[in-house]
Amino acid sequence: MPIGASKVGALGGLVPGGTETFNISGTFTVPPGVKLVSITGAGGPGNPGGTGQAGNAGNPGGGGGGGAGKGAAQHIPGNPNPVPKAARPGGAGGTGATAGNINFAVCPLAPCWRNGTAVSGATGPAGQAGQVGCAGACGTTGCSSTGLSKTFVGGAGGAGGTGGPAGQAGNGGGGGIGPNTVHCKLNSNCQVPQVGPLPAGGAGGSPGGGSGGGGYRSIYVAYSSPGGGGAGETNAGSSSPPWPSVSPTAPTFDGTWVWPPAPGGTPGGGLGGLGGGSDANKSQGANGNAPRAGGGGGGGGSQNAPPNVKVGMGGGGGGRGNVGTPGQPGGAGQCGQAATPATYNCVPVIPGGCYPIVVAACGSINISWNPQ
Repeated sequence: MPIGASKVGALGGLVPGGTETFNISGTFTVPPGVKLVSITGAGGPGNPGGTGQAGNAGNPGGGGGGGAGKGAAQHIPGNPNPVPKAARPGGAGGTGATAGNINFAVCPLAPCWRNGTAVSGATGPAGQAGQVGCAGACGTTGCSSTGLSKTFVGGAGGAGGTGGPAGQAGNGGGGGIGPNTVHCKLNSNCQVPQVGPLPAGGAGGSPGGGSGGGGYRSIYVAYSSPGGGGAGETNAGSSSPPWPSVSPTAPTFDGTWVWPPAPGGTPGGGLGGLGGGSDANKSQGANGNAPRAGGGGGGGGSQNAPPNVKVGMGGGGGGRGNVGTPGQPGGAGQCGQAATPATYNCVPVIPGGCYPIVVAACGSINISWNPQ
């Protein structure tokens, strides 16, 4: 029995007219005496376009540079270079953010003491924005329907979805702060004379930079403290170890003791510069060795020429670079288009013959004939 619904009307002639519609595939059996028919059909609708790809995440910012330690140095007339006892610079950030250094003013006509200005580390460079996601693929054309040697094409495929917006770039890590306070026993341009542990040094850059230490001053010997550790890409840098728990034995107060450094955060944070009583003990902060890691802060300077005893504080470690934001999802693909019907008239057929009809999903074929 043929698939579809058939309608026959006695409209005159030897063979009455009729029609048969196929919504699914089947076989058309030509009524006896029918030699010419008309066929109208349509293929299936086009397939929807693909979803657009998500945008790429923004690139992270670089780590900040470590701040310099505070300098304490002697000058001679007309010579801008300090006599030893100077502080040390900070370390550069993981992507090259400039470390803080120490600037010294030229001394006037008589020998004098000048405290170098500690420069803070530079903010790390910002990352670059991510890339916009690629558009989705266009949908494919719908399947064709066929019958009586005629082909009825499917609808056009839908347009692909738009690519997702790119993620925003990450900001660079903050530079470590170079402290600008000197503690001393005898000097009118210093803070109130103080003996014992001194207040903290330069603050660490945000986020994650360790703070520099304040130092320790006895009556005749000054010990400058280390710089803070630079932030690692994951963990924060350490602040300067406190006095005197940093040593298994108490310092001898002879100026030779080394104040251990402040470790940088992991991975990649720069080690803080060394502090101590001897100029040879002091060291520069280490550079960050991972792109988002901060440099270590420089060790502070100290000057031991009793009764003029000075202590410069350690610089802060650089902060880590911030990660970029994730990209946004892509847009959905558009629906495919409906197929456009086509009609063929006066198609010859063999009376009583059987013809296969192939109907695409959601397509149709209609065959009709006039009285003959």
